[in-house]
Amino acid sequence: MPPDPEIVGAGRWLDMWRERLAGAAFWPSTNITNTSLWLIQQTLEADAVSAAELAICSPPSFGAAAGDMCSFAIPGDMAADCRIDAAGALQFKAAPLEDALDILGQPSVDLKVSADQAQGFVVALLVDEAPNGAQTLIARGFCNLNHRISDIEPTPITPGEEMTVTVPMYGTGYRVPPGHRIVLQIASAYWPVLWPAPEPVTLTIRPGQSQ
Repeated sequence: MPPDPEIVGAGRWLDMWRERLAGAAFWPSTNITNTSLWLIQQTLEADAVSAAELAICSPPSFGAAAGDMCSFAIPGDMAADCRIDAAGALQFKAAPLEDALDILGQPSVDLKVSADQAQGFVVALLVDEAPNGAQTLIARGFCNLNHRISDIEPTPITPGEEMTVTVPMYGTGYRVPPGHRIVLQIASAYWPVLWPAPEPVTLTIRPGQSQ
């Protein structure tokens, strides 16, 4: 069963389960248009502009709305309203959509980022924000910064050194309704899905060069 809409807040799970399935005979599909949105100051924009750096040190509890990585159709498995965690992340919001937007495939985030510790994670959450402010998770992805170069040989972080990393999200098929916003949350923790880093990590993001 999907979560109780009164608990989720967004109330989208039941609606989504009744909607159509999307498929493609070939991949990448010729019907797919790739779109880039740039992280600016708390906004997602079509054009890159310079902006001041932004920092976030997520609390260890960030991830309370995460649900489980895989659903077994039991209460608590599905991600809840992302507003529960929102204060512990950097949030970047696009303008409300005039038309519905279908997302099919694997979104990703390219970041210019530095960290103040030798170990750490980047968490990226793609979110659907309803006009009433309720937030439904679309897709999420994680980057272990110590494996930014190799999945086999970890590379320590040099605190304060800027890194270029790509955070791939899980594949998804999702329709964002008209009037809703696309929101990106960037965090440095995601308990209990990710085991915490040894020390709290502050990430510094360079807007205008991250998308």
